[in-house]
Amino acid sequence: MLSILLGTGGTQGNTSYQIGKSIRLKSMFSPTNQTEAREEIKSLYKELVESLTTEIRTENRKTNQVIKISTGTFVHETVEINPKFQQSLKDDFQEELERVDFGNRTSAAININHWVDEHSYGLVKKFFTSAREIPKDSWMIMISVFYFKDYWENPFEPHYTRIETFSVSPRRNLKVPMMASEEVLLYEKFQKDGFEMISKPFRNTRFTFVVILPLNKWELSKPVEVLNGNKILSKYVGKLKETTVSLRMPKFKLEKTIDLVKPLEDIGIVDLFRPLQADITGISPNKTLHINSFLQSNTLKVDESGVEAAAVTSPILVPVSFIRSEIDFHVTQPFVCFIYDQQLAMPLMAAQIIEPII
Repeated sequence: MLSILLGTGGTQGNTSYQIGKSIRLKSMFSPTNQTEAREEIKSLYKELVESLTTEIRTENRKTNQVIKISTGTFVHETVEINPKFQQSLKDDFQEELERVDFGNRTSAAININHWVDEHSYGLVKKFFTSAREIPKDSWMIMISVFYFKDYWENPFEPHYTRIETFSVSPRRNLKVPMMASEEVLLYEKFQKDGFEMISKPFRNTRFTFVVILPLNKWELSKPVEVLNGNKILSKYVGKLKETTVSLRMPKFKLEKTIDLVKPLEDIGIVDLFRPLQADITGISPNKTLHINSFLQSNTLKVDESGVEAAAVTSPILVPVSFIRSEIDFHVTQPFVCFIYDQQLAMPLMAAQIIEPII
């Protein structure tokens, strides 16, 4: 979304400069010279989206994208919009601006929820659970939906899924559907870091599902250091070794909506969210406008077939008892997980699972 604001020329002056500095563009960039930076960010955005969205999966003899990325820009119907911004949104980012009446928050919530439902392929039914979640003074809301669907290279056999105990804390247990397999996976125990890790590949082997468990039960602070970026995930993934693993992992569905305002302010993007400081005159000539919501919706569903949104397949596998495992990796406590892109050596999606819910 930052790429879109910068690349379209929606942000200007110091507001643009703060965005460009935070994402470390190579081109010469200053509050008064931003042309090269805008072209660079448009090129980088196009390359990244094309790289991710050209990956395919095969489903019922049809090919579909593994990843779909959608961004919605919803603007109050009376706000004047710069035609150049709207045209760049369409030409450079293949995105249409939608007009909504934020004065009628119920109607606005219905419209936005419909858009999110459509672009998450039914996984997120209600982005806004209540119309009151939309601020009364809203004039623009940007929403990004990252959709991922692929199947395990070696699926779990549903026959082995059992209801087992998941220990949320020393005093709280849940009964959850626990999938099971014994297979060769990438694994390593990082004793000094206080966690162990496995990587289970998808059918499109560019992507893997990485799970991190604390070595000391319930001590999730160690894996969270990787989740928050204090420790670099790719460094650890590169040290994983092929190991025969007895894997037990809960089925779960995660729906997470994040307001990115505070994290973005923490990395230096401040003016964008401040009245009378935000320079978004590239979007609208009204100099009093600022961004009041910057939302991202992530949805993740994990089951026997893979990370998917719809049908479950039933492949034939070698029975579990035929393989002797070297390591038990039983995900029966809170954990951290990632969808990891081996080509880009970076996580595409991350989650902390405290209570697995299906």
